[in-house]
Amino acid sequence: MRLVRLDANGIESLLEAWRLVGRQSGIPDEDLDDSNHQYALGIARENPQDDRYGIFGLCDEMGGYHVYCHVNLANLKRSFGKTLRCLWPVVSPYYDFGCASDEDLHFLLTNFVNGRQCLAQEKGAVNLKLHFGSASDRPFLQKVVEALLEQKLEALSYGAWLEIKNLPRSTPT
Repeated sequence: MRLVRLDANGIESLLEAWRLVGRQSGIPDEDLDDSNHQYALGIARENPQDDRYGIFGLCDEMGGYHVYCHVNLANLKRSFGKTLRCLWPVVSPYYDFGCASDEDLHFLLTNFVNGRQCLAQEKGAVNLKLHFGSASDRPFLQKVVEALLEQKLEALSYGAWLEIKNLPRSTPT
């Protein structure tokens, strides 16, 4: 999977494809047209994306999008160096409405974290902060932290945040 920067047209195309996935799974369009998508479209239309801000989607080799989120690069207080923050992830209805297996969801989330880590390194960030949907994601986040610690990365989670500090300069495997 690869990360792709999305403009307003890209988000609209992604949403139309997700509506089709939803219809095929019996999910009505109104369940998919939530405020997260409208917020992303508004931001994409009104704010230019640049080296410090963008909306990025995780795309497979067939061109299908699995998740997108807002990304910004900033110098944060209490952090050494630049931090890449990934906010408001929105997943495809395939995952969001329980159609995916646990293995599919694990694969997606692993690619999501690794893809953002690669983007952080590409942008020259030293730290990566990922904000998940809610504090109910804590059990998943703790498993991710344990896996990252096994890779000798400085990782922690709190609330709905996953943070990786002092990123290595090489691409994660």
